[in-house]
Amino acid sequence: MSKSTFKILFYLRKNQVNKDGTVCIMIRLSLNGEITQFSSKLSVKPDAWDTVLGKAKGNTHSSHFFSWMKKVLLYIIICILFVSNSLKI
Repeated sequence: MSKSTFKILFYLRKNQVNKDGTVCIMIRLSLNGEITQFSSKLSVKPDAWDTVLGKAKGNTHSSHFFSWMKKVLLYIIICILFVSNSLKI
């Protein structure tokens, strides 16, 4: 059985700034070297984003973003386990 690799990266799409000065939070998934990217449909001001940690700084969007992020991460992990046939449903 081969070992699967899985990574999730949250980053800002800084090249497309909205009228209110916010930018879209993007998600990049990597599974066994295959990469896919999509929009989270959430926006944040660039100065309120920690690029090293890949999350909003302080309490600006923390409660809403982390609640959403937990749901997304759980859904993604379940899908990957199902696709990789590690989970039998």
